[in-house]
Order: sequence, then structure tokens, then C-alpha cells
Amino acid sequence: MQAITPFISRGLPRASQENSIETLFPLSDASLKLFDTFPVEVISTVFLHYKDYKVTDRSHGPLARLKLGRICRRWRQIAWSTPRLWAELYIDREHATSQTHVELAKEWLGRSGTLPLSIQYYSKNCNDRAYGGIVPQVYKQMFEAIARCSDRWYSLTLGLPSALLEDLGSLPLPTSTLHDLALHASWQDDDNFCIPNYPRIATFFQCSPKVVDIACLNAALNWTSVTVLKLELVDVAEVLFIFQTASNLSDCSLLEVVDRGSDMSTVTERGLITCPVLKDLFIQFGDGQAPADFCNVVSLPALKYLLFESFEDYDIEFSMNDVITLLSQSLCPLKKLHINEAEFEAGSLTNVAPLLSSLTELHITFCPAFFEGHSTEYDAFDAFYQFLANPGQSATHPLLPHLEKFEWVGNKPYLWETIPGLLEPASHTGASYSRPLRLVSIHCHEPPSAHIPDIPMHVVRQLLEYPDVKFDFMVELPEFEHPGRDWWKAALERWDASTAT
Repeated sequence: MQAITPFISRGLPRASQENSIETLFPLSDASLKLFDTFPVEVISTVFLHYKDYKVTDRSHGPLARLKLGRICRRWRQIAWSTPRLWAELYIDREHATSQTHVELAKEWLGRSGTLPLSIQYYSKNCNDRAYGGIVPQVYKQMFEAIARCSDRWYSLTLGLPSALLEDLGSLPLPTSTLHDLALHASWQDDDNFCIPNYPRIATFFQCSPKVVDIACLNAALNWTSVTVLKLELVDVAEVLFIFQTASNLSDCSLLEVVDRGSDMSTVTERGLITCPVLKDLFIQFGDGQAPADFCNVVSLPALKYLLFESFEDYDIEFSMNDVITLLSQSLCPLKKLHINEAEFEAGSLTNVAPLLSSLTELHITFCPAFFEGHSTEYDAFDAFYQFLANPGQSATHPLLPHLEKFEWVGNKPYLWETIPGLLEPASHTGASYSRPLRLVSIHCHEPPSAHIPDIPMHVVRQLLEYPDVKFDFMVELPEFEHPGRDWWKAALERWDASTAT
């Protein structure tokens, strides 16, 4: 095996070579002599702690642990024969540019023995046009070096040009130990990926990871074992395809789900697609058609947390009917809902409220992409809060009877008069109940076209009757910087002043 020390000498500045021992261990000569008397097992443990400390310092790249080998022969022998030092490999954009780097990676992995491997490999951001459709050969060689140990992969992250990820080929060894898989493709123009029925890369089709994170790429996998999934810039047809077999999926984040016009007939022809154990769904859409495509054919009977919004505040108009359809056919015990009401029809939260009887946390934002705002437009949205403050209006079910946390953040005034109604006992079909609220949080960001009013004194008096409830009322005014002014504290000061006179 090629000696590794000469590479270090070439890779480190002379000052770094001369001072490396002081940098590694800033101890006195006496302390270092004492350290050298320790048993090999103790020194190995110290080296491992050094590795864990340096792993957060990406500027060292793969050189940090290699410095251990140039202090002295004994240190080198101990470091080289401690497999745990070499079971993690981080290859950044600066250390994957030459054949020497490839050989270094081979030696590094060779020293890891038979241990499971955690590998992160990021290349420079190249693209098809800049390289004439040809990925630098060293990138391919680096992956081939990594793939020689594919039977020991435990965690693999590849942040590579799309042209390379699509040309990896088959793996030389089975990957039965792979637990975490992350594939992030870089493109010069994402539009080249956003076409109907984009093909899947087959390199990992026999892999059965449990945690998967894929961005700007379609990959064939054994989805049955996946429990945690994150997809970014993904066709809704691909999501539905995955959901067909992801029977153990429990936590899912979908960022920028779009409808590319792919053929979904083979996916939807068998009726509803059920993910039986999916509990947490964080879904952001990139266009207005994808929500209907998704909600009309998916059932999530175990769903407990749902975040439903546009990706990066895209200007998209959603229909609350899609959310109602999803919840109705899922019959799920939803506990938490996070939604941007400005993206739906004004007041439409009233329509979904009867389906939220198991909800314990409601997080609402009012963050429109474009909204000047005036009182008549606010009134249409405020109808839901008036409805929520008068739960007896519901003819079929008590409204949010188990609600413990109510949080609202928005770029408009909030209707303070409705807050006592959240807390006051209500009756439904002759039975009385009170919501077990522990927190009411209202954060207003004053828009240029509207004024945030003070909390009325009669509302303050009513809220003081609930000492076990935490009230968090904040207002960010144009003249105040974040985090804004404590509106509840200001209201209490005005209350104390009024009652003292």
C-alpha cells in the first residue's frame, strides 16, 4: 500500500507541518512524555476523542486525522491500527480533485477494517454544459474507490453533479448494512430535470435503507424498509409511486412537490394509496395542481402531524377541499396542524374545523405572497376565529374540544375579542366542555396598510381569569426590530394603571 506520510508533507503548509504537534495537543514536553507512557488502548481512545472534536471542523477535510501519523512512529502505528478512526470519511470539494486524493481515500477506507462506514462525498458544482456533458474522470474514480466498500456502507451521502449520479452504474458488492442514504444532484438548470416521467437511476435499486434524503433526482430503491423520507423538487407522480410500497414510512418531508404532467394512471388505477403508519407529513407544493393530485388518491390513517403549505411562499392558491378530502378519507387521529390560511379561500378553515376533533395543537400563519390588506378582506378571514370563539355554533361536533396550544402568526391585525371564547366553557347537545388550552400565542407583524390595535381592557379582564394559561402576544411594528413588543405585557401594564386609580 502506498505510504501516506509523503502525501501529508505535500498537502500541508510547512508552518503547519512544524507546528502540527502543538496544534494537535497544546501540552508541555513533560505532559507529552507522560502521554507516551499510556497504554495503547488509552492513546487510541484519546485519538478517537480528537477525531470526534475535529469532525465538526470541515476546513481540515481528510487531513485532520492524518496529522496524527506524522508526529512519531509510535503514534502512527497506533493511529493506523485503530479502525474506528477511519470508519468515517468526509470528502469535500477541495479533496476530490486529483488521483492522489483517490489513493488517499482508498488507504483511508482500507484502515477501517471491517467496520460499518459513514461516508460523505461532495464534488465541485459542475454541470453538463460547463463540462461538455463529461464529468471529470477523478469524480468517477473517487466514487469507484468508495464503492469498493459498498458492503460496509452504513451511511452514504453523495452531493454530486447530476451527470455523475446518473452514470454511477451498478455496485460491485451488496449493501445490506446501508441505513442512511442521501443523494443530492446539482444541475445547471433544474428545468432539465422537471420533465414528465423522468427516469430513475438504478444504482441503488437493491438497497433497503431506513432513512432516505433525495434532492433533484429520481432513484429506484426498495422503499419497503424506509421509515424516514425527505424529497426535494419531486414530481407528485414519483411521490405516489413511492407511497405504493413504503409500508413502513412514518416521517415524511416533501419539499416542492410539482405536477410535471407524468402519466399517473398505473399508480392510481387501484384506488386509494395507503401509507398505513405515516405519522408526520411535512408537505410543500410548487404549483396549484399537485395538491389535488396528492390529496385525492392518498389515505394516511395514522397521521398525527400535518404541515400543508406552498414551497418558499410561492404565490399559489390552494383549495381547502383538498385538505378536507385527505382528512376525510384518512380518518386519522390528527394531533397537530400547521397551515397558511392566506393560501386558501378566505374563511375556509371553518369548513375543515369539524374534522379536527382530535387536534391538540393548531398553528396558523397568515403570510400571503402578495396582499395589501384592508378591513373588508380581513373580515372574510376573521370569520373563522369568530366561529371558533362560539363553538356552540357547530351542529354536529364540538369544535376542537382537545385543543391545548393555539398559535397564530400573521401580517395583519388579530381579532383580540375572540380569544376569551377559546377558553370559556361551551355546551354542545346539552353537554358542557372546556378546551384544555395551555398556550395561546399571537404574533402580529404590522403591515404598512393596517394598524395593530391594543388589547381591549375588557378582554384583558376576561383573560386574567385563566391563570393556568400562558398568553404570548407579540407585535412587530415597523419602528421596532425583532422580536418586537410584548403586547400582553403592555396590556397588563395598562390594566394595572387603570385599576390603581
